[in-house]
Amino acid sequence: MLPTVCLITPKFLGLGPYIGFNPNADYWKAEGVSTYNALQLQATKRMSYGLMVNASYTYSHSLDEGSGLGAGLFFNGNNPLVPRTAYASSDFDRTHVLTISYVYQLRSLRMHPIS
Repeated sequence: MLPTVCLITPKFLGLGPYIGFNPNADYWKAEGVSTYNALQLQATKRMSYGLMVNASYTYSHSLDEGSGLGAGLFFNGNNPLVPRTAYASSDFDRTHVLTISYVYQLRSLRMHPIS
């Protein structure tokens, strides 16, 4: 009678190159391309005659292959082999942003400062 040899391989145990790695598991990879370009301008009028004004303007453009909750790991374009086909403006793109703020000091407070 020949001795029985039982070979237990790492693949049989469900182990891959690392402990706890299952070579039969699904593998998901998040990949994508995004760009953001912006120009910022700011103008400030310092306090005079009780008035101060600040204005800032941003011209920007954001591009990506998918943004928002529905674009996470799943492809939304036309050709899944070429993810770049979905490259377009981002969902959160705000091209023009203008912000104006001011402070006006009341005349009674200018003449009698609070101490």
